[in-house]
Amino acid sequence: MIYSSYEGRLKFKNKEDLAEALKIMDPWFDKKYLDDERLFANLELEFPEMFQAGDVGRNIHRGIDILLQSLPTRGTLVGTSTDGCLDGWVIKDGRQVKSDDLMEWIKKKNLKTYNQIKEYEKDDSTFDQYCELTNDVCQMYYDEYL
Repeated sequence: MIYSSYEGRLKFKNKEDLAEALKIMDPWFDKKYLDDERLFANLELEFPEMFQAGDVGRNIHRGIDILLQSLPTRGTLVGTSTDGCLDGWVIKDGRQVKSDDLMEWIKKKNLKTYNQIKEYEKDDSTFDQYCELTNDVCQMYYDEYL
């Protein structure tokens, strides 16, 4: 099981494909959006807005994988995982087009942040700061590719 987070939008060519996507994503989809007129007017799913948070939402990778194999989509999704790793990837129009070890990525983008993470890794008493900083790196990755 891969725990990951996503941001972005997937657009579908018609209401039938969107309805099928909703069936696939049902365990994660926040049902309050079924009445949102934007859903069927725009034929798109917004991540993470329309999906459940917490452990349920973090297991969304499985559903997205099935969805992308089953239906044609347009749009961009950016995913990250901090589950024993610090990884990021970009999906465009249903295909993964980029994958990064976010430690290597942040080392190139912001050496100060990289050095802080490496320092926090050494000491269990700084685990909260480590988690906050890795979440910041994930957000920087979303901002870079969305």
